[in-house]
Amino acid sequence: MKQHVNGVELYVESRSDTGPPLVLVHGSWGDHHNWDAAAQLLARILRVTTYDRRGHSASQRLGGQGSIREDVDDLAGLIEQLGLAPAHVAGNSFGAIIVLNLIIKRPDVISSAIVHEPPLIGLLEGNPALAGVQQRIGAVMEFSARDAPKRARVNSWTP
Repeated sequence: MKQHVNGVELYVESRSDTGPPLVLVHGSWGDHHNWDAAAQLLARILRVTTYDRRGHSASQRLGGQGSIREDVDDLAGLIEQLGLAPAHVAGNSFGAIIVLNLIIKRPDVISSAIVHEPPLIGLLEGNPALAGVQQRIGAVMEFSARDAPKRARVNSWTP
């Protein structure tokens, strides 16, 4: 289903209507499907909600993925609109950064939080060291994009 939150349509899936609410937040390189196996098992005892963050997969794209602040506001708004507050919230990778920021900004919507492998980059926002890290990541992304057709040919070759 689509849920309109903070001016953007987010794709949301809910599993189970009983038990305490749990919202799962995916990282930067994924979508709600990252949680499919865990969500299926957790739905036996919890009301599990997964969603695609703005700019990801089936959610609306408004010129990019969105900022940390927008993602935090979207998560808080989603929890409130679905009547889940206070909810257990779990995030992986960049989703963990969003959960950590939600704890700071909106502790009222959280019952508990689990953060798995939050990347240091998200914690460095506003730190001068971040510019060097972003430059290195940009170089890797540029190389990857430029070299992708060559890798595709090699990967599709069969003897």
